[in-house]
Amino acid sequence: EKLVIYEDEIKRRNEIATNYSGELGDVCHVPIIPEGVTSVWALYSIKTDRRDELATFLQSKGIPTGVYYPKPLHLQEAFANLSHQELPVSKRLSEISLSLPMHPYLTDDQVEYITSSVRTFYGR
Repeated sequence: EKLVIYEDEIKRRNEIATNYSGELGDVCHVPIIPEGVTSVWALYSIKTDRRDELATFLQSKGIPTGVYYPKPLHLQEAFANLSHQELPVSKRLSEISLSLPMHPYLTDDQVEYITSSVRTFYGR
């Protein structure tokens, strides 16, 4: 049954991502999808040096966020016995990435509330 609505869900996710990027691109780093590529937007993650502050602020507004990779893979216990090098980009991304709500059932009003809340946090 999910396959019947799959195309519509992907279309809606892309509409939401386009809205997020358009509204937030001047206040934080937003994901960029190359021309001619379609994303299914399992996550919409921004990059911000104020991740934890922003997450707390959004939580106070009733907006859930996620930090899905708080520790990069190369630093996780499961990989402790493997020889690895320092991976500074992976480490940095684990410190600044924050995922905003992303699912095809977000309404336009909810998306506007999320983006305006993020903009409010940044004083815009």
